[in-house]
Amino acid sequence: MIADLLDWYAASARDLPWRRRAPSRPGPRFEDTNRYVRGRVVRALVKGEELPADMEVDRLERALSGLERDGLIVRTSACVGLA
Repeated sequence: MIADLLDWYAASARDLPWRRRAPSRPGPRFEDTNRYVRGRVVRALVKGEELPADMEVDRLERALSGLERDGLIVRTSACVGLA
């Protein structure tokens, strides 16, 4: 009797919406994400170093704009610093 109840629960629990998973697909490499660039920028500013020179200009600008919008950095015409 208990075994039947457990079998029923196990079978029905698979169909619950929160138990279903969407098929996973590989995402971009972490080094190719904006999050990676933002982290590099913040690390450089915390250490008092220059901004990463090995980044593409548009990726760096996108990261700087996002960090500024989020209130994490302050940009002037001459420099970039932590807020």
